[in-house]
Amino acid sequence: SIVYYIQHQINQMMLSNNGEERYCRVVGLKSAEGLKRNGSAAKVVLPFSPSAEEIRLSVAVDGFPGPMSIKMSNLSMMPRKGERKFKILTVGVGRGTFLDTTFKTVLADDAQVLSGDIMSGTSARSRGNLVAMEMFVKKHARQMQRSNNSIMLILTDLNIARAFNRVAMGIETKLAPPLNKQFQRISKSFPLNCNDNQKVIVKFDSHRIGADGLKFPTKKERLGPRRYSSVKNGTFHIYPCALKQYLDALEVRYVHVKQSAKESIINHDIYLDYGLEEAQVYPKHAVAMGESERLSPAILAEVDPQMFWAA
Repeated sequence: SIVYYIQHQINQMMLSNNGEERYCRVVGLKSAEGLKRNGSAAKVVLPFSPSAEEIRLSVAVDGFPGPMSIKMSNLSMMPRKGERKFKILTVGVGRGTFLDTTFKTVLADDAQVLSGDIMSGTSARSRGNLVAMEMFVKKHARQMQRSNNSIMLILTDLNIARAFNRVAMGIETKLAPPLNKQFQRISKSFPLNCNDNQKVIVKFDSHRIGADGLKFPTKKERLGPRRYSSVKNGTFHIYPCALKQYLDALEVRYVHVKQSAKESIINHDIYLDYGLEEAQVYPKHAVAMGESERLSPAILAEVDPQMFWAA
């Protein structure tokens, strides 16, 4: 199921308004809100729009709610899929069923699984993403760099993705114990974003359920406020997923009551739960990175709904 997920993810990540999807890094913003986003990985979610000054793109930035309209001059675009010197690698961390105690971590491209490992224990999502990055630097990074490839790595843990994206930009960062020691060791060998011909970007996209900005570019469609409202009002229910292809997942149905109280909206999410310890260490990593702002429940419900429900 992990291999199927990875192939599906890469295919989906390359579809958009004109048949292709573009990814980028935010650079050179000067406003208070923009400074927080500089260096972050982002995805174009709406087509080009004219501006009085220059063309802007609406992009969803990892770890930040809602798309942001940004000038082209402030976006470092990744190559298009299919270009000869552009590699896309995806990480998967999962298990066969919800009751299994071992997890499989895989690193794959769009054609095959490149590396894999079996692990047990706590904090499987964050540890699994770290293990995948260790496999990457040990077995694949040097060869790709020698070929002058630009590389996009798609991780399923927001903290780990944002941390390694900082490393690629040469920005010193850290995670919380006990994973920081392993993270620092991997970081020493992690490839840097060298120039326009050899870019390295680390993108977040979680299993089963994605950030609002990726799927719901307009404010009216976003599910984050509905998730948050349902938890505040106690109008949600979580239970094991019975679908054969999702036996490793949990389902949640939640009801959002509009202000008029005359209409209720029922929504449905499927997500992976990696256990209590994962939910406990997640905020510690965000705090260690200086990003505690996105731990606000209202923001978390949009930018990382999987962890919102786990919490």
